[in-house]
Amino acid sequence: MSSTWVSLVRLGELIGAEAARILCTYLGGLSLYVGKVPSAALVSLIGQDAATTLCSAFHGEDILLPSELIRRPPIKEQVIACLRAGLSHREVAQQVGCTQRYSQMVAQHTGLKPTPRKKAPAALSDDGGEA
Repeated sequence: MSSTWVSLVRLGELIGAEAARILCTYLGGLSLYVGKVPSAALVSLIGQDAATTLCSAFHGEDILLPSELIRRPPIKEQVIACLRAGLSHREVAQQVGCTQRYSQMVAQHTGLKPTPRKKAPAALSDDGGEA
């Protein structure tokens, strides 16, 4: 059985922006069978009115929900945000899930530089000199 794709705009027009956001947050990118009457699970998720409206529009159909709400920003945007926050290339790579080299490349192309990290102070020996 094929699914009918429903855009976020259309979903919002049907059941309201908040109910559409909730539905896509929990089920975005998945198909959802919409019965002729609202299921208890659907009612508990988006409320009786929205569930009833959805069933009236798509009774007995599978709909494919949009996943726009659950997408992460592109990696380049995440790298730029981290560099602006002062993270090192190593910290950017760990947080974003890219390579240090990619972080360096983005920094070079955008003119952003990571905040230099201070070196740890040298350990002192018992007599006050460096170890």
